Amino acid sequence: MQKIYFIILSISMMALSSCGIYSLKSGSIPVEVKTISIDNVYNERGGGPANISQLFTEKIKGYYQQNSRLQIIKSNGDWQLEPKIVGYDLTPVAPIGGSQNQSSSFNRLTIRLQVKFTNTLDEKANFDQSFSFFEDYAKDQSLASIETELIDRISEKIVFDIFSKTTSNW
Repeated sequence: MQKIYFIILSISMMALSSCGIYSLKSGSIPVEVKTISIDNVYNERGGGPANISQLFTEKIKGYYQQNSRLQIIKSNGDWQLEPKIVGYDLTPVAPIGGSQNQSSSFNRLTIRLQVKFTNTLDEKANFDQSFSFFEDYAKDQSLASIETELIDRISEKIVFDIFSKTTSNW
């Protein structure tokens, strides 16, 4: 039964992608949109490693280069992104089913970006929205030993959400 379900699902996905109805890669970018300008990410919060702004800037630009046909230009693009880091927070996470006097088993790193998006060709698509994600890590690990890996995983998820919002307008 599972094989039949898998075959039907596979055929459906191939049919949808070949018809051009849905594309995981490019989202929905109108043909008249040719360029995007992406400001360097500003770390308004001041937390995190010194290179966190550069890391997010490169991730955002790289994602648009790899997953869209848009040309990235310095300024005045058809689409304009102005991202800034507004949150870099470490918090303890209580274990599930734990009592109040039990210490946490995990710490959580949460990063939040505020993104202003301007669509010069369709102002109804403009937004100014917060995007955040978190990763938990064991309490006995030092943040310094795992911070780069956590930031990498968090930034991938945030960048995907930003791309999805700009190309799909969800």
